[in-house]
Amino acid sequence: THPFAAVMPARARAACDALGLPRLVLRRPPWTPEPGDDWTEAADAAAAARLLAARPAARRILLTTGLTDLQAFAALADRTLVVRLIRPPDGPLPLPNAHVVTGRPHADAAAEGALMAAHGIDTLVTKNSGGAAGFGKIAAARARGAAMVVLARPPVEPGPAMETVGTAVAWLSANVA
Repeated sequence: THPFAAVMPARARAACDALGLPRLVLRRPPWTPEPGDDWTEAADAAAAARLLAARPAARRILLTTGLTDLQAFAALADRTLVVRLIRPPDGPLPLPNAHVVTGRPHADAAAEGALMAAHGIDTLVTKNSGGAAGFGKIAAARARGAAMVVLARPPVEPGPAMETVGTAVAWLSANVA
C-alpha cells in the first residue's frame, strides 16, 4: 500500500493474522534531506500549515499532499497555493486562493521544475512517500533552492518489512512454503 494509506495496512495485517498467513510489507525507502536543503519535517498537514504561517518567505506554495489534507491550509489566505491533484476535485476546495493543476507527479525533475517555474513556487509541501515516481518534485525543489516542508510518514503496522524486491523475495523464500 501507499506509505500514507490509513486503513489498508491494518486490514491486511488483521486478515493475515485471522487466517494465520505470513505477511511482509514492502516499504519503499523515504526521501531524505541532503546538505544545503531547506527541508523541514512536519508531523502532519496541520503542523505543516503552522510552519508555513510562521514563514513569511513562503509566498507561492506547491501543495502535493492530496485532497484530504487541504483543509489544514485554509488559514493561509495571504499565500498563493498551487494544489496538484491526480484528478479534478468533485467540488470547490476549502482554499479560495488555490490554483488547481491536475496530473500525477513526475519522476522527471525537468517537468516538475517547469511546473514550479511557471507558478513561481518558492515552497514545496509534500508527503514523504519515497520512491522514484514522485522524486522529480524533490529534485526540482532542490534545483530551485525552494524550501521543502515534508510530512512525516505515519506509524507503521508491526511486522517484518523490506525495502527492496530482492530482500522481499529472499524473505518469501525463507518464510512461505
